[in-house]
Amino acid sequence: MSYITLLHSNIRWALIAVALTTVVIYILCSVKIIRHSRFTRLYSVAFAGILDLQTVLGITLLTLKILNTGPSYIRFALPHTISMLLAVATAHMAARWSKSPDKVVRTLIATLAASLLILSGIREITGQWLG
Repeated sequence: MSYITLLHSNIRWALIAVALTTVVIYILCSVKIIRHSRFTRLYSVAFAGILDLQTVLGITLLTLKILNTGPSYIRFALPHTISMLLAVATAHMAARWSKSPDKVVRTLIATLAASLLILSGIREITGQWLG
């Protein structure tokens, strides 16, 4: 379980880096400095993919800790879990807008909202904004 915890804890840095890069890329796209393309879309796909990996690791950790310590752990982890599941849902909302004419702005907003939810979830579990 300690390996899963370490992996889950360290992947957040890659997630934050990809989120920041995605936000910058989509800001540049929205102000027409660069053109939106398949390459720029890969950033939002990578962001959602890493977030999905984090979700699988988090659910695995939650399950293992509940099995080891009992259901009382849920009360401790519930705010973090809710924030992160909302972040996953928000990040995946961008995929629904892939055919929309204002997909760049909507993807930017979804990525920013998911990033704020992630930071909130990190704060809920560690007590610090970046843990």
